[in-house]
Amino acid sequence: MKEIKAFIRQHRIANVLQTLRDLKAADISYHNITVSQVQRPLASEDPAQQHYSLDLAEAVVSEYKLDLVCTDEVAD
Repeated sequence: MKEIKAFIRQHRIANVLQTLRDLKAADISYHNITVSQVQRPLASEDPAQQHYSLDLAEAVVSEYKLDLVCTDEVAD
């Protein structure tokens, strides 16, 4: 078993989740999938990707953190 953790940009998360659904339909299994919204400070020098967080009082990039567990054979 492998645990996979990935940070995914907002505009890509829907595609990633759809691909995971398609894999599940093809009997390629994964377990314990979790998606969390995160804000990463100092993550990008591109001002178009950043916004100002009042909670953190600095520029951040909003992303999603995806965690899942899968078999060794399908980890790639």
